[in-house]
Amino acid sequence: MAKMRQRWRAITYKPKAEAVRDGLCRQTIRKGEFAVGDIQPFHGWEGLPYRSPWSWRREFVLIEVVPILAAPTYFAIGGAPRRYDWRGSYADELARLDYIDPPTGAALRDVLMGFHGRGKHELSILRW
Repeated sequence: MAKMRQRWRAITYKPKAEAVRDGLCRQTIRKGEFAVGDIQPFHGWEGLPYRSPWSWRREFVLIEVVPILAAPTYFAIGGAPRRYDWRGSYADELARLDYIDPPTGAALRDVLMGFHGRGKHELSILRW
């Protein structure tokens, strides 16, 4: 199957941006339709997002796409009925892989709700 090239997406979360650029961070959580094998290009900004030039660009091939339902009080992985608490070791590991600062599930929840608004959101964990 041919690889689909996704649109360029910005990494605006500062703790993650340099890690993605340098190849240290290999995960992000995004809204949209993705598939294993897609080529996902990312970029950073020199200054203010959307008001400055791109500072770097990199393309990655997605090796894993995992659906995640993120809500203010819980999250669920892969459409499974089990709900996980944001204050558990599983959430903390997702936060660590996502270069969230501090690397806790509660901080990851706050970042996701900050980007997408409070409520339930169907997202994807992307790994490359």
